[in-house]
Amino acid sequence: MKTKDKILLTAQNLFFKNGIDRTSVKEIAEKADINIAALNYHYNSKENLVDIIFEKIISEFAPTLPYILSSDLAIEKKVKDYIKNLNDLLIKYNPHLPFFIMSMMQRNPEKIMKLKILKKLYNPEEFYEQIKEEAKKGNINKIDPTHFFMTLLSLIGFPFAMQHILMGNNNWTEIDFIKFIKDREEFIYEMTIGLIKK
Repeated sequence: MKTKDKILLTAQNLFFKNGIDRTSVKEIAEKADINIAALNYHYNSKENLVDIIFEKIISEFAPTLPYILSSDLAIEKKVKDYIKNLNDLLIKYNPHLPFFIMSMMQRNPEKIMKLKILKKLYNPEEFYEQIKEEAKKGNINKIDPTHFFMTLLSLIGFPFAMQHILMGNNNWTEIDFIKFIKDREEFIYEMTIGLIKK
């Protein structure tokens, strides 16, 4: 692995595990088995590393999730596909990803909101319009689209934030937790679709 890639992967793992503010440049360099000068040569600063990792992660979400929301699929199919795809992406990374994204948003919200890649990921306007139109036609219950989407995101994301507690209380292995997440997909679907079904 190239030094540049090794630094990036090491920093990502440490940011996820310890949090951004509790991870120092010195620790990243030590774990990557390089000196601080080499880290600065490749990335200039810890903040630059944070930005690159954030954009890299968001870019993996961007091709699939917004496409689902803006497609011509029925709302029920969109919700089912969105739940599955977001779960799969969260499983692929690790339980700390929601915390990493939230901490990024809190650290510098103005800067984050200007990122083009974030606008690609979080752009549910077409989905909101579809919900409003279907409600006007009488096909679904009238519901605030933002409340609906935030409920969907919360139901998907919160168990990942609770992973260690869930595993400890239930004596689960990593495999048990992933099975729980996959089994939960139908539960989330039924709950959210239940909000809008006539």
